[in-house]
Amino acid sequence: MANPLKKGTDLIGANYQVTTVLYESPLVSVTYSEETAPFYCITADYCLMEKQRGEQSDWKDMGELGRPVFLTKQELLAMYVLPQEEVKNLLDGVSVVYRVDTDDRNQRFYLVMQTRTGEVLIAVGYGHGEQEDVRWLFATEKVSVAWI
Repeated sequence: MANPLKKGTDLIGANYQVTTVLYESPLVSVTYSEETAPFYCITADYCLMEKQRGEQSDWKDMGELGRPVFLTKQELLAMYVLPQEEVKNLLDGVSVVYRVDTDDRNQRFYLVMQTRTGEVLIAVGYGHGEQEDVRWLFATEKVSVAWI
């Protein structure tokens, strides 16, 4: 069966730079800014890649974007601790969500979301099942630089 990303989206084959840190959980000790947040790439074969800032950093394959997951606004909001109104409004505008689960021991996951206006948001969280918490939510912009 064809990957649903092929139908009407332009998420794949693109590099993304964080423009705004929209949310940072009060549970984290690591903080990000627009200058320190990772770079992302969604490859033509539907893999989410992440690269930390720094000259010595390599791209890491975080996993494959599979089929869209269907989450209500309430289910999305339940993953956040005290989200601001701006975050609530952005999540209300999400039209499609793709989930990437890593195989690391911390059970890190990514939610790649596209809003009805075409914005691409990337959430990074930890946990599985009922114990899932988003730690960071990034607004991104597509950049033409070929990092890979």
